[in-house]
Amino acid sequence: MANRKPVLVFSPGAWHTPEYFQPTTSRLIEAGFTCDAVSLPSVGAELKSPEFPSIPQSFDADVTAIRETILEHLDAGCDVVLIAHSYSGVVGSEAVAELDTTSRTRAGETTAVIHLIYVSALVVDVGSQLWPTGSPAFPDQVRVEGDLVYRVPEKLDEVFYGRCTPAQRELLVRCQRSHARGAFTSPTTHAAWRVIPTTSETFSHRGSEGVLDARNLEKAVGAMHRDGLVVVEDVISHDALDHLNKKMVEDARVLQDRGEDGPFNYNTGNIQQDAPPVAEYFNPTIFTNPIATQITTAVLGPRPKWTFCSANSAMPGGTPARQPVHSDADFQHPDHPFALVVNVPLVTMTPENGSTEIWLGTHKHDANVDGQEGAHGERASGRIRDSLLAERKEVCPPSQPVIQKGSVVIRDLRLWHAGMPNLARDVRVMLAMIHFAPWYRNSMRLAVLRGHQACSGKAGE
Repeated sequence: MANRKPVLVFSPGAWHTPEYFQPTTSRLIEAGFTCDAVSLPSVGAELKSPEFPSIPQSFDADVTAIRETILEHLDAGCDVVLIAHSYSGVVGSEAVAELDTTSRTRAGETTAVIHLIYVSALVVDVGSQLWPTGSPAFPDQVRVEGDLVYRVPEKLDEVFYGRCTPAQRELLVRCQRSHARGAFTSPTTHAAWRVIPTTSETFSHRGSEGVLDARNLEKAVGAMHRDGLVVVEDVISHDALDHLNKKMVEDARVLQDRGEDGPFNYNTGNIQQDAPPVAEYFNPTIFTNPIATQITTAVLGPRPKWTFCSANSAMPGGTPARQPVHSDADFQHPDHPFALVVNVPLVTMTPENGSTEIWLGTHKHDANVDGQEGAHGERASGRIRDSLLAERKEVCPPSQPVIQKGSVVIRDLRLWHAGMPNLARDVRVMLAMIHFAPWYRNSMRLAVLRGHQACSGKAGE
């Protein structure tokens, strides 16, 4: 059995050595994690000694370097989380072939790569090439000298460092080197995000019509079936969120003052709160977001039924208390997707302000209601039995992610999760809307004000 905390393996982007991860890894090490970073052979060939092998003509050397680093920790009895930045999204995916939990268990091994984190990374499918013709995809930003490619200094802030502090920029510039041209031409043979739980922030997710393109929709649907949850960032205007948040925070304070008589969930620090039913606050990009609806439609079928709209507000102050781990499907339900929750945080959610604890993959657990405590209709229904939590924690521990403001979160209704205490100073509001499959026998109805009817139809019936 693997050691409790996985090893975090960091793999850098193109043109850079891994030292720029140091500010991040130092904090993680202080928190008790073991961190390792990979030096890519395709980076910095101009500085290597004469006895070093010739300049790589493909990405194979990078793939091998990442894989060997990971295997070293797996063989030592530790699970691994791979954090791949930029170009390493491509070579990192190649490197973890057959290192997923299923493949390793089949091979008689007890450790595996249990999660992938793509940071502004290139997440591609099998058969993709970054530079199919061998020529740079962005010729104005690089300088080619034989088998080596250099970044144009004048373009660094525009492409890489424009949002960095001076200290961050100085560190990154020190880490910059050449990159082997051949590494950008290799075709990919493995799409790790299909088989390993993945957290991803990609360069681009939208097609020309403001929805996901076909490839990213496939990724989203795959994540829903595999993990029971997907996050799409930067799809809602911050101004629209701020306008709604101001009103809902005011309402939340009023509800909080009711104490035990208020509409709380499990404890008074988590309030069940509806959005104001007034046209002024009904922004279609929030309540009928086209990307969220595109995903729920792809999973559930045409015209999913939107029959629930509320919010969970994590309140600061008082004695911190968490919810028990539970499932919102606290009734006998199908063993396949039938309802998806669309969550919209009105501010960035962090562990400090009560980001939801999630148990990826538990929507597929076969216990159904037999694994729960508390009957449907009770205030504390759907609680997952402790024995099941202990078993699942050994397979895939829970996580409490940071969800950026402007994101939508789509969650399978069956997924185990828990509201967490808000240790910050401000109220944290997260909208919750449920889309049911059009074929599912659901008697709930959502009352829509006359001023909303024109736009509410976009989300289904």
